Amino acid sequence: MKRSEEIFSKRGPKSEGDFEKDDCLSLQSQCDLLGISKSGLYYVPKGESEENLEIMKKMDKHHYDHPTYGVLQMQEYLFTLSYPVNPKRVRRLMRKARITAQYPKRNLTAIIDVYSRFIVGWGLHK
Repeated sequence: MKRSEEIFSKRGPKSEGDFEKDDCLSLQSQCDLLGISKSGLYYVPKGESEENLEIMKKMDKHHYDHPTYGVLQMQEYLFTLSYPVNPKRVRRLMRKARITAQYPKRNLTAIIDVYSRFIVGWGLHK
């Protein structure tokens, strides 16, 4: 039995939050066993600010009524609500909230001559 299997069998598998000082293994060895870096132990995600969460809620409600609005139109809407936001911030918050503009996709159909591989005709269909 390997040393790592021995440790896990005694105490069960460890998750990132279960690191503790161990006489057998150093913290670095525990991290190596789990395949994460040591700095990953101490990293705590910051999260979004209250203002950003409020903006995301307003964008979500507005997206329900206007699903075709993209980044620039959503930015205009936020300007009317007195939120001075730039397009990069709007794009990031829309991605985080998984808001995407809905628009009809077009299909391109082409008729190709088999012998010469030349496009004989084409058309767009909604």
